[in-house]
Amino acid sequence: MKLRETQIIGQLIRDCYERGLYYQTEVPLYRSKIDLVTINSTNKEVVAIEAKISNWYRALQQATSYTMCANKVYLAIWHEFAHRVNTDVLDRYNIGLLSVNGFVEEIHKPKKSTEVDKNLISEIRNSILNKN
Repeated sequence: MKLRETQIIGQLIRDCYERGLYYQTEVPLYRSKIDLVTINSTNKEVVAIEAKISNWYRALQQATSYTMCANKVYLAIWHEFAHRVNTDVLDRYNIGLLSVNGFVEEIHKPKKSTEVDKNLISEIRNSILNKN
């Protein structure tokens, strides 16, 4: 059976549910869509996640724009390929790394985004909270 990104996203959703986070998949951002956005019900922190099986560099290309609409950004990579990710490059963009394999493990912490557009993050936050 071939692994699909939807399986990774499914495991991320289960992790959100277990942690009591609000979430939404395929969140529109201009011409693209963020794979998964979570919101902490306590502090309202917005986290954007881009999931890929192995192509971390492609995930990074997509995720760099998410720093304008999320407090934190992660790449979620299948565990067999997570060791390939260059965390020095992630640090340049304040992006973290999640390894996924039946459970979700934070491998590399992101720094809080300093580029957040207050209107954009508020729009995303309200959209997700209103759907939950």
